[in-house]
Amino acid sequence: MNPELLGIHAFVDGLVAGGLRRAVLSPGSRNTPLILALDEHPGVRTYSAIDERSAAFFALGLARSLGEPVLICCTSGTAAANYHPAVLEAFWSRIPLVVVTADRPPWLREVGANQVVRQAALYGSQVKWFAELPLPGRSPERASSAAATAAKAVALASAAPAGPVHLNLPLAEPLLPPRREDVAADLARVRAPRLCLPPPPPVSRAAGWELERALEAAERPLLILGPNTDLGLAAALRSFARRAHLPLCADVLSQARVGGSGGIALGHYDLLLSCAPQLFPAPDLVLHLGAPPTSAALGAFLSERPCRTFVLDSAPSFRDPHALATDVLVGDLRPWLARARASAGDRARAWTELWVWADQQAGRAVRSACSGWSEGAAIRAFAQALPPAAQVVLGNSRPIRDADALVWWKSGQRVFANRGASGIDGVLSSALGCAAGSALPTYLCIGDVSFLHDVGALAWAAQLQLQLTVLLIQNGGGAIFHHLAQASRPEQLPLFTTPHGTDLGQVARAFGAAHRPVHSLPELRRAVKHPSTAPLTVLEAAFPPEQSVQMYRELRAALASQLARP
Repeated sequence: MNPELLGIHAFVDGLVAGGLRRAVLSPGSRNTPLILALDEHPGVRTYSAIDERSAAFFALGLARSLGEPVLICCTSGTAAANYHPAVLEAFWSRIPLVVVTADRPPWLREVGANQVVRQAALYGSQVKWFAELPLPGRSPERASSAAATAAKAVALASAAPAGPVHLNLPLAEPLLPPRREDVAADLARVRAPRLCLPPPPPVSRAAGWELERALEAAERPLLILGPNTDLGLAAALRSFARRAHLPLCADVLSQARVGGSGGIALGHYDLLLSCAPQLFPAPDLVLHLGAPPTSAALGAFLSERPCRTFVLDSAPSFRDPHALATDVLVGDLRPWLARARASAGDRARAWTELWVWADQQAGRAVRSACSGWSEGAAIRAFAQALPPAAQVVLGNSRPIRDADALVWWKSGQRVFANRGASGIDGVLSSALGCAAGSALPTYLCIGDVSFLHDVGALAWAAQLQLQLTVLLIQNGGGAIFHHLAQASRPEQLPLFTTPHGTDLGQVARAFGAAHRPVHSLPELRRAVKHPSTAPLTVLEAAFPPEQSVQMYRELRAALASQLARP
């Protein structure tokens, strides 16, 4: 036992004082003191993961679902590098992660010692804060300093805009710390500051008045809610849009796309703007909340028709990839949305009715196009079969694009995706983290290549015994490239689609998952409503890779024809 490692218990006390409640541990030797101290603290729930990449994405999903910071902790060397993809996603998705990497002591660095890499500032500019702590000690002063640094790290990860922070912690042998119960009296003398973060302030009165005057003068205002996890903001914006009778483009991840076609919230604008953008005059005012929308067609439409654009963000580092913002509102807009006058309604009525009518036409075209067995129809049927209260995780590449074009959600459902860096790695692990963070039943829609990327998570899924139902879209590789310019060179397309020929059912069963192929929409709906009793159920739906392109070609042609009718 190493008495100097009392400071590790103080460090964990600081994490808890800062608001940390969950920790995902990657087994290793150098981080032994951290693993044991976190496990022994009564205020921390721990998970032990098989590999670092899966652990970090699990923690990301857990933090996203809970809406609170989660810690990941690993040993030295390549372990910390395997956290990097999830750290990037957390930074750009604004997910609070506290990354703690154990390291060799300073005298073992740059001398060829085993398992030593340059871990200081390993994640570069894509963390909010980095600090390297001194070697832990048992003096009250050194232990209190460690506790304060830990509390500060949790607070900085949580403060707007949320994101990852990185602490590098050198540890010298021997690596067994004293048991927490044996040093309770010493820990009682350590100061661990309790930090209370205030809620984000409302947008300034002057900004609210300016927005209200702009809305009063507008004839073609458009509301946009991009990817967003704030249910209160989604509800407030939907309520305001109804009162003001203004069209609301609700992203598939906005938490505001609920109900169906025919309301103020629009769900099929991506289809409308990709096949008939000329139908809509240029807006004269845009109010954009949330992250940049999933729809490329909406971004192109707005870029070609710039107007006065209000962008709301929780922090001055506002997101505006098309450089359209003319006014930036920083803070919480919900108080303004609750009290704002709905005076733009009469002037904008014809504009709103055009959008509502077009969205209804798109809904009819989608229902017709998705009546047969196709990728998009399967994802739509999957969404329709989900229970009213559920968590849904969407894989990147085709699943999220199909859902954005074709799917409506039910009230009470929450929808997530890793859209910060938009990678296809770690999606299964993220979904498991979401399942661990909520009592709601959790569902994942994922493509075959993304599934293979994170196949190691299947082993951990069996260990965790979390309930997760997966719709696996099997189209023999990266079929999204059939939708992109690369498809014009069919002889070279396999370089991008990477057909794999893997029996994914055999893979799932090898890890103890229940696997069930589905071949029709009724069969898929039944399987979603009545999954197996196994913790992990994989429903595999197979399609030719070219079929999706043909379905969308026919859908857009049918919709364009409907919209052209008087």
